[in-house]
Amino acid sequence: MQTHLDEFSRRLTSIVILVIILSGVWSFSIDEILRYLLERLDPCEESCVNIFSPYEWAGTRWLSAALLGLFTAAPYAMMQAYAFAKPGLLPSERRGLVVWMIMMWILAFGSLVFTINEFLPWLYSYGHTFNQDTGLVGRYDAAEMLRISISIAWAMILILAAMSVVTIAGLSKLLWSG
Repeated sequence: MQTHLDEFSRRLTSIVILVIILSGVWSFSIDEILRYLLERLDPCEESCVNIFSPYEWAGTRWLSAALLGLFTAAPYAMMQAYAFAKPGLLPSERRGLVVWMIMMWILAFGSLVFTINEFLPWLYSYGHTFNQDTGLVGRYDAAEMLRISISIAWAMILILAAMSVVTIAGLSKLLWSG
């Protein structure tokens, strides 16, 4: 049991170290990435996105860099998870796990692209029309807009993950009517 926990700890530690390193790397270019995202999300003709709290903005910047570090470390984490789980899985379960991990990576990336480029700009523009109809002038907090965007994207990824697990398990004959 102890050797199993030691192996798990070693693999998890290597993943955490990689995520920390990649988060540091992403932190150097996070301002340009967030500027692009805010330009896409800004619903106004002239910019109406502001930073109301520098502390919240700093936290959002680091959260974004950490999430990008986690996302880019995911292939390595998937290889580590597979290597750790492989001895205890049946061949059909191994195939199911590999298919799920690859499919989830593709779905997560596609979901993020769709959410950032299509869904959220439409959603913020639609919400902004309510301000225009009432005669209010919109001023939006950049940190809050990004946190909401991250939450929506994360929820979509979790829903896709749950749906894909059930679908792949069914197609791989790992689920049965009993």
